[in-house]
Amino acid sequence: MTIKKAPKTEAEIFQAIAEKISTIIGVQLGEKQNSLVQSRLSKHLRSLGGMSATQYWDYFHENEAEEVQALISLLTTHHTFFFREMEHFHHIAQILPKLIEKVKADGRKTIDVWSAACSHGHEGYSLAMFLEYHLGALRTDIGYRILFSDVDAASVEASKQGVYDNKELSKVELSLRANCWTVGRGSAAGFTKIKSRVQANCEYTTKNLLEVRPDRNSRKFDLIFCRNVFIYFTPAQVQKICSGLIAHLHPHGELFVGSSENLVGLDIPLKHIGKSIYVREGESLSSDEKPKPAQVYAAPVAVPKAADVTTSSDTPNYNCIIAIGASTGGTEALAKVISQLPPNMPPIVIVQHIPAGFSRDFAERLNKVSSLTVREAEDGDKLSSGLVLVAPGDRHVEINGRSGFHRIVFGGSEKKSGHCPSIDVLFRSVAELRGIDTIGVIMTGMGADGAQGLLEMKRAGALTFGQNEKTSVVYGMPKVALQLGAVDKEVDLGDIARSIEDAVRQLSRKKTA
Repeated sequence: MTIKKAPKTEAEIFQAIAEKISTIIGVQLGEKQNSLVQSRLSKHLRSLGGMSATQYWDYFHENEAEEVQALISLLTTHHTFFFREMEHFHHIAQILPKLIEKVKADGRKTIDVWSAACSHGHEGYSLAMFLEYHLGALRTDIGYRILFSDVDAASVEASKQGVYDNKELSKVELSLRANCWTVGRGSAAGFTKIKSRVQANCEYTTKNLLEVRPDRNSRKFDLIFCRNVFIYFTPAQVQKICSGLIAHLHPHGELFVGSSENLVGLDIPLKHIGKSIYVREGESLSSDEKPKPAQVYAAPVAVPKAADVTTSSDTPNYNCIIAIGASTGGTEALAKVISQLPPNMPPIVIVQHIPAGFSRDFAERLNKVSSLTVREAEDGDKLSSGLVLVAPGDRHVEINGRSGFHRIVFGGSEKKSGHCPSIDVLFRSVAELRGIDTIGVIMTGMGADGAQGLLEMKRAGALTFGQNEKTSVVYGMPKVALQLGAVDKEVDLGDIARSIEDAVRQLSRKKTA
């Protein structure tokens, strides 16, 4: 588009410039955006030495290629942060095992993700951190590739640089960011840079979404994130962009848009499955199809759950409490243990070192593979037979009460023994209980959290078990506990459930003897 007649007033010049940029990138810069255009263009003119609008009009046409790129960056919004709209990451955690199966069935080695409109890279690197953590936890040989794209070349370059203020990353859970970033030193102190190992899985390109074509031979992706973008386009433009994006989706692929955006009512062959997530009308990873037995998380056990049965509030329905702590490798290990336990077990309380926001999904995943009722703990929860409570990812959990009538009590969120939630905090609270038998289990994990607490439980009369070195992903916490004398018996991961059952029977016989 070439503007023939020069406008006269500053308002007319700014409007003409905005119309040109809007035509190029499709983003609406009409009356509603007048104040934004006015303030940002005025600031741009000051950065060019205090030009008047008339002077800039000439300057713009003399340096159009460079100025168009500068104005695209200037007039589009780039405010974002890590792990924005967390519900999308919860969803991916749920479908990840199925997605891995699909990738393998296609003969591929990577999960392919497109962060369209990547802005300054926060979204793409959130996905990288997330996949690094969860693919590692699932111990799969499937990797990932992430495409960062944006209409603004400066944003793409910022993404490629991968450098952020330490304050931004400090809000991300340590277990997610620890292996992905390098903290700057000297003149770079205060900043953090993405590790080259992670960046090797990323690629970067400048791309206008309005120019994405619905070509059958298009590169395909498993997940496409195009969030908080469509609010700037007309319905017709949204429909055009979606047609191009759909062509880039695998048949099972999923499209994620912003929580304030809605594609319902547009002529687009996509089905809304909730949480601003869309899939093709055919195959979906979010269907009710059960995972295959070979998957990390086994199919749900079709057995009535004891905690679903109402019991009298005046009658204790258990005479034992089981406390379990795990860290690195624990999500998979706990799934195996909990899936093997029968429905009539005493109450179980679990602390797994896991980021805030993921503990609820983890509990739901355990619930699907168990004949017990498993859910995330809430402050004040009553313990009951057949119930497994998982500590939230950002709160310490303790148990108090009298024999047969115990409750969950939340502590603070400051780290103890290097973690929140802390296994030591849970174990020590169990060690202080009176009139109730207890069982403590410490499983795979790095460091020493839980070792001292397990020792206190043993000294108070608990039966204690530790996962052995052979079956631990990281033989840290169980090793320290063994060295302290806190472990009655070390067992293989595959024998932990049976050992817990045997201990419950042993304690029950002691009660009736």
